[in-house]
Amino acid sequence: MCHWRQWLLLPRWLRTSATARCRPRCGQTPGCGCLLPTRRASRCLKPGCETRLDLSAAQPTWIIEAGGHLTWLDATYDKYVAVNNLNVVGDVSGNRLNNAPEWAGRLWIAWTGEIGHSRRLSVWAESTAQSTVFFTPFNDTIQRQRPYGLLGTRVEYGRGDRRWTVGAYARNLTNTDYVTRTFGTPPTAFAGRPGVPRQFAVEFSVRR
Repeated sequence: MCHWRQWLLLPRWLRTSATARCRPRCGQTPGCGCLLPTRRASRCLKPGCETRLDLSAAQPTWIIEAGGHLTWLDATYDKYVAVNNLNVVGDVSGNRLNNAPEWAGRLWIAWTGEIGHSRRLSVWAESTAQSTVFFTPFNDTIQRQRPYGLLGTRVEYGRGDRRWTVGAYARNLTNTDYVTRTFGTPPTAFAGRPGVPRQFAVEFSVRR
């Protein structure tokens, strides 16, 4: 595992840091090179990299924070024999692991400021995205999820000490259709678990 982190020299009201981590290809990890119909092959530590950037700017009455990360993962089977829903055995060496996107990332930004006497307002937005994932070791074109992205936002108002707050949020603003898992039954029936659709909500909280 290699690791790198850097703080950039900027004005006192602006701070930022960057982090990068990489993991080399696994060695003699138990499960690597497995040639049996077992789940142990997926426990092998696979090479991957992650980069992260955080940024914040502050003044006496407000603060802006933003950040994001990007990951790459080479999650493939070295040697692996799997069985599909029809009890057919096949060699899936070189295929991607289940539900393991090659690329995934997140971006977010938040603003918090003082509004009036002892009042606080926060506005937050986030986006996430990932590349194609497969839900079986065979990496077939049916039981998979193609690349997609999600958008969300939140607004919160309340006392400066957060003794009480009123908030509103929205998830999956674009109402993107996606699935989080699939399954198949013989002879040719397939189904999937859909992800969270567009949601809007309002909440009120009180702290002692």
